Amino acid sequence: MDAESTALPALSATGRGSVLRCTCRPGRPVTRLDGIHGDMLRVDLAAPPEDGKANAELLKLLTRILGLPASRVQLKSGHAARKKSVHIESLAPDAAAALLSPWLAAGR
Repeated sequence: MDAESTALPALSATGRGSVLRCTCRPGRPVTRLDGIHGDMLRVDLAAPPEDGKANAELLKLLTRILGLPASRVQLKSGHAARKKSVHIESLAPDAAAALLSPWLAAGR
């Protein structure tokens, strides 16, 4: 499965892994994956959008779901915006989709 045929349109391939496009909603009651909306993964974050707390919570959630060390999941763009791009090093889009999909189906 190539990047264009992945079940998650929010993922695309890079030379060194994948990029995940997210729309984050900080200050929500719980932290969870809310689903795919257009070509973006919508993520609810309990952390407030101040002092990088929401960004840190997003990266913590993704490292837990993907089973990767923090050094391999890095915020690429959108540090002060709701729309963000996250680089996932050494993980192809289809592999990332396989790990994210159960969390999306469960709404957690």
